[in-house]
Amino acid sequence: MSTESLPLMPCLIAGDAMDNQVPNADVPLRFLRFPKERQTEAIFQFMAPSNYASGATLNLVYDTEDGESGDIRVTAEVMAVSNGELANALSFDTANAATDTVEATVGETNLLAITLTNADSVAADDLVLVRLRRTPENAADTVDADMRVFLVDLEYTIA
Repeated sequence: MSTESLPLMPCLIAGDAMDNQVPNADVPLRFLRFPKERQTEAIFQFMAPSNYASGATLNLVYDTEDGESGDIRVTAEVMAVSNGELANALSFDTANAATDTVEATVGETNLLAITLTNADSVAADDLVLVRLRRTPENAADTVDADMRVFLVDLEYTIA
């Protein structure tokens, strides 16, 4: 089976997941900030590719701002809107969760993969919304630092 990746850009940012740029960088490295103090989310909206078959995984490239070690937990929820459906009558599917052990070195990036088992029956050419959320109050999230997400992409099996 072959896979492809689709880079995602946020369309809605809530709870202070602000669009930022790394200070003092030679290149404009942008990121979404997920603060350690409160639940934060970003919603990504896109059209499922016409060659989409199944098996979606949401991949994040991130680091923590203060170089704290521990586990970080995020969830991803999916809503698919097929042609002819009323978007305002639909809801997100059950959350998919993933936890990753964070490196203690400041600026060291990590890859976190969230398998989208609950993907609301996404099909090719559907309008898709993915809500990425960090809830630091969750017992599985032990990192006392802001999370900086540099890249989000959707990896999927092609038809």
